This record gives sequence, structure tokens and C-alpha cells, in this order.
Amino acid sequence: MIHILCKVGSASRSGYYKWLRNRFQNNKDDSLIERVIKLQEKHSYTYGYRKMTIEINKYQSVKNNCKKIYRIMHENDLLSIIRRKKKWYGRTCGDPTENILNRDFFSDTPNQKLVTDITEIKLFNRKIYLSAIMDLYNNEIVSYKIGKFNTLGLVSNTISNLIDNRGELVLGSIFHSDQGFQYTNKLIQNKLKEYGMTQSMSRKGNPLDNACIENFFGIMKVEILYNKTLSYKSMQHFVKELTNWIEYYNNERIQKRLNYLSPIEYKNAV
Repeated sequence: MIHILCKVGSASRSGYYKWLRNRFQNNKDDSLIERVIKLQEKHSYTYGYRKMTIEINKYQSVKNNCKKIYRIMHENDLLSIIRRKKKWYGRTCGDPTENILNRDFFSDTPNQKLVTDITEIKLFNRKIYLSAIMDLYNNEIVSYKIGKFNTLGLVSNTISNLIDNRGELVLGSIFHSDQGFQYTNKLIQNKLKEYGMTQSMSRKGNPLDNACIENFFGIMKVEILYNKTLSYKSMQHFVKELTNWIEYYNNERIQKRLNYLSPIEYKNAV
């Protein structure tokens, strides 16, 4: 019967079976494509194919490999936003302290190693500044403040918020930063000493000495500032979404280094 139909349709039997396989495969992938679309919408098109594979396999008994997920994402224009490369420039500084951290970003206990920095955000012809502190144990943002100006007070308030949240838990912590004017200021240095934290600073012109917090800022800007799938009505609207995103980062956004768990999930699992 098949050979008769192929003859009438001027098609080879091998061509028919190839068409049949492709049609079955496409129908089989429909539910998978729908799942990828939903996950990309949830994560604002920021998940690459590796993270997407991990998320997809959480909810399916039949596991998919990375190549298949990549193919589906590529064919359906669902690939993630690519992070732009950043050029690094040296900077002048005041009176720095020793680089105690020395690029040892591994921490086996919470509150052992804290890294911090400030980033500038430009939007609506205005600027705001995000000051954040990260715990290297699980990459959690344990304190942050958003301000209109890059001031000593912004850093001081970020540290105060850390103390309010963690209290005596930070006693003995390494507190690492770059050589920005805020961190070389005696008021900040004395505040860290008061709460028993040991200050550490990157070498001059070496942002890779503080790569973890720099990486966090890069991820943040790609996922909510440069993300063309998102739009904001005002700076106030953006600040609100930035706050929501930091909560999302801590509680939901999975990371390869954390065995594909979010920072809070990783801390609770251990």
C-alpha cells in the first residue's frame, strides 16, 4: 500500500519514512518547546541551554541532553541574551590595606568571606548607584543599598544593614573591596574594626581580585538593564524591579557553582 501511494505521489519510500520521522519528532518536541518558552519568559530570556536543560529535567522522567535543548532553543529563537564583554581600567586610590583574600573565592562556611563594591546604573538620563555585599559561601547578596549618589554614606548604610541582618555572625569575617575612596576612608575602616571584620582590598587596577561581585553586577545589568524584553516606565519603576530581581537572584536563580541551586536553596540544603 505504501509503495503505491509513493508511486502516485512521485516520492521514494525512503523519503516518505524520513518525512514521517520528522513529523513525529516535531510533534514530540511541541510540549518541550512550550516548556522552554515558559521558562524563558519566567527568567526574562536569561537562561542559556545548560541551565535550561537542568530546569527541564527537574520536571521530566525522561531526561533531555544539552544538545537537544540547544537545538530547540536555536531553531525557535529562544537562546539567551549574550553578556557583553567589559573592558577593565586601572584606578587611583587612597591608603589601601593588604589583599588578604588574594583571589581565594572559596568559602566553606557562611559569613567567612564577604566581598563588596558599587556599580553605576544609567537610565532615563539619570544615574543611580547600587552598593552590595556578597557572601562567597553561596554567592548570596546579604546586604545592599540603592542611592542617587556614590557617597561614603551609601557604603556606610550598606554595612549597617549587614550588621542589622547578621549581627555577631560577621565577627571575624574578611571584608574585601577594591580601593575605592569609600573603602579607604578611616570612618569605614574604623566601622569594620568595630564589628570585628578584617578588611582586605584588591590590588590597584586589578578588578579580577574582586571578580565575584563584579560578575554579579554584570549579570544584573544583562538580565534587567540591557534586556530588551523588559521595559520601565520610570527610574522608580526600575528600582522596584531591581529590588525584586535581587530577591529572585537569592531565592530562585540557579547557579552552576552551587550545583544548580539558588543561593538560598544551597544554604538550606547544606
